[in-house]
Amino acid sequence: FTGATTLAVVDGSGSLVRRIDIDFTAGSLTVDGGAATAFGGGTLGDVVSAINTALGANGSAGFTNGKLTVSATGGDGVSMLQDATTPSSRGGRGFAHFFGLNDIVDSARPQFFDTGLVATDAHGFTAGQTLSFKISAPDGRTAQTVNVTVGGTSFNDLLTSLNDPVTGLGRYATFSIDGSGRLVETPVSGYAGHDVELTGDSTARGATGLSFSQMFGVGLAAKAGRAELANVRPSVRSDSSLLALAKLDISSTSSAGDLVLTNGDGRGGTALQQALTSTRNFRSAGGFATGNSTLEAFAARLAGDIGARSARAERSAQSAQSLKQVAAEKRANVEGVSLDEELANMTLYQQSYNASARLLQAAKELTDTLLSLV
Repeated sequence: FTGATTLAVVDGSGSLVRRIDIDFTAGSLTVDGGAATAFGGGTLGDVVSAINTALGANGSAGFTNGKLTVSATGGDGVSMLQDATTPSSRGGRGFAHFFGLNDIVDSARPQFFDTGLVATDAHGFTAGQTLSFKISAPDGRTAQTVNVTVGGTSFNDLLTSLNDPVTGLGRYATFSIDGSGRLVETPVSGYAGHDVELTGDSTARGATGLSFSQMFGVGLAAKAGRAELANVRPSVRSDSSLLALAKLDISSTSSAGDLVLTNGDGRGGTALQQALTSTRNFRSAGGFATGNSTLEAFAARLAGDIGARSARAERSAQSAQSLKQVAAEKRANVEGVSLDEELANMTLYQQSYNASARLLQAAKELTDTLLSLV
């Protein structure tokens, strides 16, 4: 993380209990405007430990299985506020946003693939786990299947395995991690028409249970799977009064006992509504190209696109059904049985049989006559 954020413990009346100003760039935090204290290290665990110490008896912080939790004691609550000048950021998201501390909609799976990771970070996978790929040529045939075995300790090591031209995918594409922590696939010259498809993933990062493909959105299943488990928090769904509508009113001079949250403050609710109308960037997906739009407009376009696709599918189904019916009628005309026609044919066959029998009888009688003359 870079930048700064403020964590506040607030009591039931909206009064400040403790203020913790966290400066990720400086690697330190202050408690209630006191002297800065270093995190003691550069890992997330060091940051969580420092926050836990700063909270003291007023709360606790923990990081387990990839999930950050911050809670207060004694019926108090926790509120976060980004620094107005240098807001905290990792992968383009603030501290609370990145860990979903203020999410109304949450999920057990990552909702974004801007991981904030760098290539030198530990990948956390177990050696021997595998990633399986199928490379399809432009004509659709399978050009090659590749199994990449996890080795080393860092994402650099994993990228090296992926980019190996002999045992990896380096003949067709190269992979890298960009500044936001997103995995980037770049086709090798001459192989832009080839499709690299993930067919199997046995990886699991530590105790999180997240696979490589789920973390970085490799494959359509991982991208589409983001929406499977998303839901409004059960606590908010069952009690809408828990929806935070106020905004933390705090500054560098705020101290314990100051009123920092007030009844009737609807700025948080206004900001939530503005999330629908503010312009943001949407990456290409389905039939949509990359572009800027409001969430409201994008949702309308998406609904319209789904409706149009549904209408086209319905028309195609109706056309196919009509074609099927016509084909069935033509087949019935060829294969169908006419009782009158079949009866006439049977009569004709019977008469032919009788005539043949009489002819055979005449031939027999003629033969007998000839034999009697000898």
